[in-house]
Amino acid sequence: MILARKHDMQMKQQKTSRWLEALAACMGVISLLSGTVALANDTDPIEGDFKFETVEKKKKVETPPPAQVESTENDGLRMSFGYPKVDFGFAIHPGQYSLDQTLLNTSSKFNFSQFSFSELKLDARMFLNPRLLVNLDINYRSVAVAAADLNLFQIKESSVSAFSSQAGISYCYTLRDFQKKICPGIVAGVDAYPILAFKNNTDLALDKLNDMSLGLSVYGEAPAGDDMSVRGKASYTKGLKQGQASGYTMKSDGKFSLSGEILRPFGKQFQASLGLGLEKQSATFTRLQDNWEMSNLNYALSIGVRYNLYVTR
Repeated sequence: MILARKHDMQMKQQKTSRWLEALAACMGVISLLSGTVALANDTDPIEGDFKFETVEKKKKVETPPPAQVESTENDGLRMSFGYPKVDFGFAIHPGQYSLDQTLLNTSSKFNFSQFSFSELKLDARMFLNPRLLVNLDINYRSVAVAAADLNLFQIKESSVSAFSSQAGISYCYTLRDFQKKICPGIVAGVDAYPILAFKNNTDLALDKLNDMSLGLSVYGEAPAGDDMSVRGKASYTKGLKQGQASGYTMKSDGKFSLSGEILRPFGKQFQASLGLGLEKQSATFTRLQDNWEMSNLNYALSIGVRYNLYVTR
């Protein structure tokens, strides 16, 4: 009996220890699962030296820096907003016009200068987008000379009017921001400028030369304070010896021009402009048996107004 009771107690102890082991195992699994869920939901960084390899890290996706992304987005907005932009300008150019001309056959020199308000300019500009600029300039100039006695020759009182036009296309580069631009380009047009020509063997009077031209230009603009802006342009054109006036044979000609202006808005679509300009032309030509060399120089003040098809402020 005693041995039987001992055997039963041993059996009960073994069953109890097995249940305890099973319960401990279940508690361990539950603890592990709850710890995993807490780790997945925890938003605070885990402290410690842990190393994890993720799919994103293996892909090695290169993200551009924030500044580059912002610049690209701004460029896209600027490229698509508010274009094309068109403005028209009208200006008068009071200034000093001088002409130096030499008759190469006899080395005789003729020169005169005149202060005149008779130069007018009309121009149009169109920015197709922030990079592409097209423009058209039309100039009208009227020059007169008083009678003069030069011993062998006589200059007769006379006047002449000359029209010139120029069209161009430029590609613009921005400097730091889109308000500052520098735009190199090409220009083509027709130049016309006054000369002295013989009317008979001893008398000279004003006439004009015409020639088609092709050249290069550089345009720039930048803000100047809160409201004002500055613009400048330089160009050089070479004559093509085409389209000159009847009776003249052009051998060579060219023109250099430089101008700058300050603009201030008034109203919503107008700007007042004030500027300075310089223009120098030179040519060699023949008429009948006479060989000539000439150059003229024009300093001019520019006073004008511009009208914008977009709001300036």
